[in-house]
Amino acid sequence: MESNFTSVVRLAPRLGRWPKIDDDEPFAQLHDKFWGISMLHEEQEWRNSQPIPAVGDELESEDRMDMDFDVNDVGADVIPGCYVLNIGIKGLERSKFWIRADYIRASEAEGVAPGAIITGQPGIGKSVWVYYVLRRRLAERKPVIWYRDGSCLLFVEEGVYQAPDNFRPSYFHKFVWTLLDSDESKEGIPDHLVRQGTRIFLIYSTSPNKERWKRLHKTTSDINIIMNPWTRTEISYAAPICGIADHAGINDVYNRFGPVPRLCIDIFSQADQFQEYQEDVHKAISNITLDHLARLFEDASSLHSDDISHRICLISREDRNNVTSNPIASPITSSIQTRLAGQIRKLERQDQIRLYKRFEKVPDSRGLAGILFEAAAQNSLGNGMQLDLIPMEAIKQGTKILIDPSQVLEYDEGGLESIASNVYYVPELTNTVALDSFILQDGHLYIFQFTVGHKHGIKEGLLKFQPRCTNLPPIDQWCFVFIIPPNLMLRCPYPRLKELQKLNLYSAVVVLKALQ
Repeated sequence: MESNFTSVVRLAPRLGRWPKIDDDEPFAQLHDKFWGISMLHEEQEWRNSQPIPAVGDELESEDRMDMDFDVNDVGADVIPGCYVLNIGIKGLERSKFWIRADYIRASEAEGVAPGAIITGQPGIGKSVWVYYVLRRRLAERKPVIWYRDGSCLLFVEEGVYQAPDNFRPSYFHKFVWTLLDSDESKEGIPDHLVRQGTRIFLIYSTSPNKERWKRLHKTTSDINIIMNPWTRTEISYAAPICGIADHAGINDVYNRFGPVPRLCIDIFSQADQFQEYQEDVHKAISNITLDHLARLFEDASSLHSDDISHRICLISREDRNNVTSNPIASPITSSIQTRLAGQIRKLERQDQIRLYKRFEKVPDSRGLAGILFEAAAQNSLGNGMQLDLIPMEAIKQGTKILIDPSQVLEYDEGGLESIASNVYYVPELTNTVALDSFILQDGHLYIFQFTVGHKHGIKEGLLKFQPRCTNLPPIDQWCFVFIIPPNLMLRCPYPRLKELQKLNLYSAVVVLKALQ
């Protein structure tokens, strides 16, 4: 039998005994409960227990977790194999969790190299993933090692064995998957696991920090697997597991601060921690400089993160379906991008444009380029300029407008009770929701959003404040203008909200070079 003890371990008297762990230990119970037990039956049982999805008007509830389009939310991303896994064994750090599509993709990418680094945005569940892999290996009756407290626990057909201290990983008959989470080895990969000739297929889950896995490069090859951030739908499945029912609150945190379950669920559920987190974000943005911002994004895209960068930058990968594709860094939310642009807007314009030109054509730095473009273009509109409005519907004609504000005013997320004509309004730095800049001119309300990406949705923005503002024109006199750099083909998904469907959609090119 390929999964029994003697088929995996090469025994030698001088190497010491492999004792079985006690039957009442959680990992022994895990083996007893799940070895050879398919996950398909579990998944089907979970699906059968789910309520029938709501239809019609019920889907328009304000509490819908997926109610807003967001650049970070690329569909629900729920595939076969996704369900709530209930391990149900006391004493394990993770006993019930949502199996993400990315957990499945990462597991199926293994085996192409003698080692793998599982990394991504801090707080997205990489430590949970190793429990999923362990459950999956048990279902497939395949040997696997769990690294715990400085020793190796070997799961095979007969049970769970603890490796003797003097056992060498080169003495396995075959390569054995070995699961190592950085919580068990914060200083990095232990040397004895990756010595020359090792027969361990090491899988190390960690936050972005290349220093932790540099030892692996000296003795073996490896792949980097980037775990993507969560979608709203995924977080909506995970929240009830943790006893969180405030979907509207979670959705708000997701929009303002990022698609990270540790933040949307764990920190949000602790009022003091959440308040401290908000203050830390505000402090980080308020103190940012151009050079510091550039360094944060460069570090994040090269898989190095610190306490500031993971509040501002979001690490994802270029191709959702290819977990080994290159990492990219972007602003963690549209709200954070606008707040950063507001801070950068106060700095020297020449430096803004210089850095924008440096990063605009670097694929993994387009997120930073977007912040710099928004800051510089905001200043241009505030100083006055002509825009050629290109309609995003072929049946409409383009037009030229001269944006010539009498002054620039900041407004906060509480909204405005009235709007003065020919005043260019921009969001305050303290805003924590994604707001728009706009101007009321010649009876039309021009709303501006800035992007360097090829796809961008329409945020609700001013719609939330429409009832409070007494002198807005009818919504069919609103012109929603995407401000973009040259040579950009922009796609805008059809708005879900009926009110947004009445907007006149345009794009307008702003050439920063011409403004120097």
